Amino acid sequence: MNPLDNRLDYFAPLTLSDGCKILDTYRKSAAVIAGGTDLLPRIRAGVTQPEHLVDLRSLGLSYIKSEGGKVIIGACT
Repeated sequence: MNPLDNRLDYFAPLTLSDGCKILDTYRKSAAVIAGGTDLLPRIRAGVTQPEHLVDLRSLGLSYIKSEGGKVIIGACT
């Protein structure tokens, strides 16, 4: 059986607050899709079997910036 045959709930929150609420609700059964993710190969290999996918790509988390002498890289970079 192909692990991708299982149905997954897909969420694409429009605010960071909504994304956090979704992740809080589904804690252990959710996986995050962001920038360079290896999630699909991990599902195909049977390493992980999330019931819910949370897509963070629309949250403006794609950046690299310097603040206070530190480099900060967004989750979707």
